[in-house]
Amino acid sequence: MTALHTVSPRPARTYSALLTALVLCWVAAFAPTALAQTFDRGHVDVFYVTSHGGELSLSMKEDITGGGVQRPGDDVVLHVSDAAWSEATAGVDGIGQATYFLPQSQNHDVIWPGWDTQPIAADGYQAVDFNFQDVSGPGEVYIFETEGFGGIKSVTNDGSYNLRTGSVINQPYPAHKHINWAFTHPGTYQMTVYASANGQSSNAVTYTWQVGGEAGDAPAPAAPGGHGGGQAGGHGGHAGNQPGAPAPQGGGGAAPGPRAGGAHVGPAPKSAPPAGASGGSASASTSGGGNAQCTPGLQPQIKDDTTSPPQWRPAQGATFYLSSNAEVNLPSTVGTVPEGKAWMIGATQVAGVPWLGANTQHQSMHEHLASAVRWDITGFSGPGPMTVYSQGQLGQIVGEEWFRAAGGGYQGSKAIPRNTHVHPNWVFGAPGRYQVNITQSAQLNNGKKV
Repeated sequence: MTALHTVSPRPARTYSALLTALVLCWVAAFAPTALAQTFDRGHVDVFYVTSHGGELSLSMKEDITGGGVQRPGDDVVLHVSDAAWSEATAGVDGIGQATYFLPQSQNHDVIWPGWDTQPIAADGYQAVDFNFQDVSGPGEVYIFETEGFGGIKSVTNDGSYNLRTGSVINQPYPAHKHINWAFTHPGTYQMTVYASANGQSSNAVTYTWQVGGEAGDAPAPAAPGGHGGGQAGGHGGHAGNQPGAPAPQGGGGAAPGPRAGGAHVGPAPKSAPPAGASGGSASASTSGGGNAQCTPGLQPQIKDDTTSPPQWRPAQGATFYLSSNAEVNLPSTVGTVPEGKAWMIGATQVAGVPWLGANTQHQSMHEHLASAVRWDITGFSGPGPMTVYSQGQLGQIVGEEWFRAAGGGYQGSKAIPRNTHVHPNWVFGAPGRYQVNITQSAQLNNGKKV
């Protein structure tokens, strides 16, 4: 049962929390590879900023070959496949044509690029600039953000949707973010980028994009160049099960686990509750000695990014406080919430509002799950209505509705594929305390439903 307060007496704090289900049978994770690879779908933080003793580093983090795998960035080809071709941008002023379009909300058929600057907060950094030393390719590149109610806005400092040599993107506070990308013509594009903050600059990384055609048609990624020599590095970060993240122990307490191959490995929980314990969670259990067999089960956890590296915390009884920063004016009725004043956790991060998403990227999911994780709303109470939904495409408010609730009634379910990290919109129609029950279910590789 998760409680949500829409009025908070405490100072606002921006952070991300991911509700996730873990298959609590720990196994060795995927080790990153140094070989050049082509990615044509899945989650990638293309611009991943870390720091070592205050020295900025730019690289890439991806959840395709494993969970939270960090890599230099110039060792990958990002393939924007023909599945991305869309008329959606034809109606956008300043673009006006069909493009190879990568939407801000995840489309599982195409690559999902974003950026993450959260790891550097611990060293005192806040605002970060992404500086595009060089942008080349056979056509134009457009980037822009979809706002909460269907409008769009620029993310470049000059206010243009067009991404070109000399463009700068300012990320004003530590955040993990996704935007819309559009490419007008097929072919190979390259972007040489470095990050800067507090008078410091990172290394430069040359990112290669192959637009259209079959994966592998593009040349190998270019050698890194530009400012700083293009070295990669850094630790910490946001989405996925990042290497070195603490393992959840019995009862959800976080404790460091051992590492192997640059990725996280941890023991089975020491005092896990039995299947059917409070909150609907079913944990893994073992019997016997060191060679005991694992019995996998689902256990909801929260991946809390207020710290770096993130901490795993128990989901049962967690409370999220929505300050006045969460107040919005709905232009029209959304599900059960009428137009007018409401409180919202948006699909995009807002300073001073907890950013509550969903995550099925934990390494145990890779190993044991054969299906998506189904989320069902199984309980609700609160002073007003609630609607939870995915961000709509260009010009739309609602994409896919997850849950709706009002009074004593509630309904809805959402199947979240494996290796997915997504942030829906949560909208509440009145201030006060809400309690939401969510039950997660999935099928294991052995056919067992948990």
